[in-house]
Amino acid sequence: MEEERLESQLLLNGKGTGKSIPGLVLQAQYRCAKFYVFVTSWDCGDDSLDVILTDEDLQVLDRKSIGAMYDCTWLESHEVLSENQVLLHCDNHFLIRVTISCGLVLHQKYGDLSEFIPYPSDAAVKIYESKPWWKPWWTK
Repeated sequence: MEEERLESQLLLNGKGTGKSIPGLVLQAQYRCAKFYVFVTSWDCGDDSLDVILTDEDLQVLDRKSIGAMYDCTWLESHEVLSENQVLLHCDNHFLIRVTISCGLVLHQKYGDLSEFIPYPSDAAVKIYESKPWWKPWWTK
């Protein structure tokens, strides 16, 4: 990379929106009620993934990172589980369940685990934490 960019501009119908999200490569995107979920990577040797939640105006509300330093995490496929859940199939049979619930909640399943366990999210960046942006839209 000639120029190190930390964010990529979001396009809508091929036109710039003036908004950007962390990451260089868009791996997946979903519309969930009044929110968008984006999965991005960094296009480098030690790839990690970012899961980003935005509102309808593409303002970033929450962000979680998947991966560790010097440990690659590649997205192989993904699927919708419900109107507020997505399953990410990563390399080495590593599964990440993404749930929209007062922000992003990640659970992982790998190896011999028979159930999902919480994903360590110490590196999570929460934006607009004080704003009451989240409403339980599936209970309406």
